Amino acid sequence: MGGLSVNVQATEHLGPGTISRPRVLDLLRDDSYRAVSMVAPAGYGKSTALRSWPPDERPFHYCQPDPVRDEGTELLFRVRRALDAGTPYVLAVDGIAAPAPNLLAALFLHVHSAPDGSRLFVSSRRPIDWAGALNIAASDVRHIGPAELAFTPHEATEVLVTAGVDIDDARADKLFDRTRGWPIAYYLCASLLRAADRPDRVLDDVITERGELLPGLVRRLVTGAPAGLGRFMSWTSVLITLSGAACDWLLDTTDSDAQLAALARHNTLVVHVCPDAGTYRYQRLFGELLRADLNDREPELAAYLHMRAGEWFAGLGDDVAARWHRQAAHTAARTGDVSSSSAGVERQGGAPDLSPAELQVLAFLPSHLSFDDIGIRLGRSGTAIQRLAIGVYRKLGVISRRDAVERGMVLGLVAHEALAFPT
Repeated sequence: MGGLSVNVQATEHLGPGTISRPRVLDLLRDDSYRAVSMVAPAGYGKSTALRSWPPDERPFHYCQPDPVRDEGTELLFRVRRALDAGTPYVLAVDGIAAPAPNLLAALFLHVHSAPDGSRLFVSSRRPIDWAGALNIAASDVRHIGPAELAFTPHEATEVLVTAGVDIDDARADKLFDRTRGWPIAYYLCASLLRAADRPDRVLDDVITERGELLPGLVRRLVTGAPAGLGRFMSWTSVLITLSGAACDWLLDTTDSDAQLAALARHNTLVVHVCPDAGTYRYQRLFGELLRADLNDREPELAAYLHMRAGEWFAGLGDDVAARWHRQAAHTAARTGDVSSSSAGVERQGGAPDLSPAELQVLAFLPSHLSFDDIGIRLGRSGTAIQRLAIGVYRKLGVISRRDAVERGMVLGLVAHEALAFPT
């Protein structure tokens, strides 16, 4: 699952096939704003744009908060360290879902205390009122949306050319009309066409296909990949953060390190999380689509793989990740209506679809901590924890905290030893 990723990134780390986008960088360079907010659905290149920030004399801190684990404490620590240095710096916080109090505190501290010449970039899939959250004027926030982030016809063509794909102008125009300049669609098309024996025929099928664009592209990419590679991408998609050891455990093999390194060298859809630690992740939307495709095609297998992943994280003592995978296994099993013997999952009737945040709160319910105390540990307000707990009660079909714990134990979402939850 992973925690906050904070490091200095340079353009060369973006991966092969990623094009430079001066037009978007010019929008980021405009220093007349105190904050720049990028808001767009998944796959519009927000992360790529932020990580493409050209290096200058200012330190560049690129951060990806984990929506489940990270309560902003690490980011707050990093901002304080940067402020102690006393020199301008650039802070890019990518993929913010629901900002935790400490994360907001870190951004507030940066906006009101960073030396002149410092910059703040934030990205999210949904709009966030940054002016209100950071106590600055609305005119101090620059907004960049899908219209600015979508590829122009020239940028779209550049992606295909960089991948070594040559198509005629008529097909290029039709593909642009089909994708509407959606960046992730072009990167998927580039990967798909580069590996095709008859790229023109494949492209014609993509252009004329009337179903959902991205799921169709992902399925074609997985089924058309060389022997073993499609299976590797599909099966390991159940992991949020990929490592050689975790993938070896999941697949019962020994060569995952080399496979991951090869994918990262040749595929822009696989990126480093921490190069020194040998960890990677799939581009977020690509990973979500891979998991959805696996659940649709082979729900029994998806359930088994999530159970394997849960065992791996349980062995590491990572209870939150273990429970998340355990619940994902239940969900996949219900999707395929599989028996416990075929899926390797002990199914219990009515296992709910809890969100990762709700699972995290459920993990604390066996303790004697109040909602305020749980909030302190998770970086949320007591009211927010109470709201999440009520959601847990509703989904479990119970009306009390004690009943929620008992029901969670029956469903395998709460371990019996969790009654002695560490504080």
